[in-house]
Amino acid sequence: VPPARRPHADFDFAVRRLVPDVGLVTEDRSADVTGAGVELRLSPASAWRIYAGGETSDYEDRLEQQLARIPVQLLAQRQLTLSSTFPEWAWRAGTDLFIGLHRVNLEYSADKSIFGGLESSATSIAWQFPLGASGAWALDLRVGRAEADLSEAATFGLASLTLLY
Repeated sequence: VPPARRPHADFDFAVRRLVPDVGLVTEDRSADVTGAGVELRLSPASAWRIYAGGETSDYEDRLEQQLARIPVQLLAQRQLTLSSTFPEWAWRAGTDLFIGLHRVNLEYSADKSIFGGLESSATSIAWQFPLGASGAWALDLRVGRAEADLSEAATFGLASLTLLY
């Protein structure tokens, strides 16, 4: 079991605004972030792993004030992206089943954003398998369903390529 972590970091970001008669103006901003998290893993058999983890973050009050200056229209369009980027808390639980060089994964995750308390969750299943004889690359195919406070539930599909070393 890895130890709990409590990182503290300066978070730097840029805010771009369209100012009438001036054009696009970029402002560099900074805020402090402190967080803690833990992840637990259990392998009851060599081909099976169960895991669960979570984290919480404490953002400097100034961050919400700075991001509040983003025009409401842009904020609404970016709400889901912002919620996953700035979680107040997030947790996940899942299981992996290893069949030879293949892995089947089932996972549930949920989080709450610092932006208006937007909550979202997702359930997914994935199949990861090696590509080529060397097994250095793996393809991960994932399908799932996500729900968020501001939108209807959506089904998603994802493919990712991983270099294993």
